Amino acid sequence: MLRANNINGGISNNGVEGVWSLNQALNPDGLQHVMAYYYKDFLVFGFEDLWGGGDKDYNDTVFAIDIGKKNARSVANVPEPSTAVAVLGISALGFLKTRRRRSSDNIS
Repeated sequence: MLRANNINGGISNNGVEGVWSLNQALNPDGLQHVMAYYYKDFLVFGFEDLWGGGDKDYNDTVFAIDIGKKNARSVANVPEPSTAVAVLGISALGFLKTRRRRSSDNIS
């Protein structure tokens, strides 16, 4: 959770302070205040700190969390490079085999 500091008086609403959660149901205004994404083997969380979603730039506070390359890729469903190369290799062989079969069918 992120507790906003009420700068310029724009973060509280009728005395209710902005304490923003990853779970929008727990947010006082009921809106999403966090975006999460995968970038270069990091999990990145960006918070919007204003009521009503503010300017929705989600860059008011940003955390890049290193949970390990393998864990981050697992969470983001990104295959390991060796797995990706193997899948590409198998796909290429299948493509070449199909192409060769079509070529021989056209000759007959």
